[in-house]
Amino acid sequence: MNAIYISAVLFISTAAAAYILPQLPGRNAPFMLTLLVCATACATAFAFWRAKKNREREEELSGMILKEEKRTVGRFLIHEWRGLIQSIGIQAEMMERADNVEGVRINCGVIRKILREEAEKTDRAEFYFRKDGQNIRKSSKAVQKAVADAEIFHGKKRVKVVYNTGKKDMKSDFDKLHPCVFFALMNAFAAIKDKSGAVTLTVADRVLGFTEFLEISVEGGDMLFDKEIEDLFHPFNVSPEKFRGYFGLATVRRIASDMGGFAEAERGIDKTCVYIVIPVAK
Repeated sequence: MNAIYISAVLFISTAAAAYILPQLPGRNAPFMLTLLVCATACATAFAFWRAKKNREREEELSGMILKEEKRTVGRFLIHEWRGLIQSIGIQAEMMERADNVEGVRINCGVIRKILREEAEKTDRAEFYFRKDGQNIRKSSKAVQKAVADAEIFHGKKRVKVVYNTGKKDMKSDFDKLHPCVFFALMNAFAAIKDKSGAVTLTVADRVLGFTEFLEISVEGGDMLFDKEIEDLFHPFNVSPEKFRGYFGLATVRRIASDMGGFAEAERGIDKTCVYIVIPVAK
């Protein structure tokens, strides 16, 4: 829509110039008109090209969102299934050790064999979700890319980035940190009351013992979630309406965990802040 508005304004301006310039004295009027028409054509072409690139990037991000959500739900189901397998195994062992009322012992060897096979399948499935390689780059690059991608959906200059550290060259896995920050930003935009308001993203470094951590916090004015804190991280807490629901905090926590860190939310009186803490890659 922005490209259409720009094109309309430029067309009207060119038409007005085409009417006014020939009436001006001097021989430069035709040249000025030709120059203005060329500039209008270039600006219009650039506006349409930029809009096309934004649409293509939005489609790419939609695919990335779907892929990461599938991974999050898959990981959750894997853990649920692993817990169920362990529970059944414990019950089978207890049944095998105990005599029933008639003194007949129960052989659960077949059950244990099935459980071992299912546990191996579960381990292979989890390895599939974790098998991506690492793309170590400056963390600031991932943050900037996540901010730019979030602004494609919500408009330019909607994210204020604050660096509370002089170490902008801290490194992390770009392919994991980028979606992690992007999902946190999208959830923040979904939760703020003022839909034209801004979101603040703060980057800081922390040192615990011999390990250096990157801390990223996402906070918006009057950013309130209508769920309990832990419910925000449940993978089925999803709203499909154009990514406006709380679709990503489970994914934020899952990706942060994959990087050896964690993600938490802190609720205040009038706002909620999402924290992402990950170790710095060496």
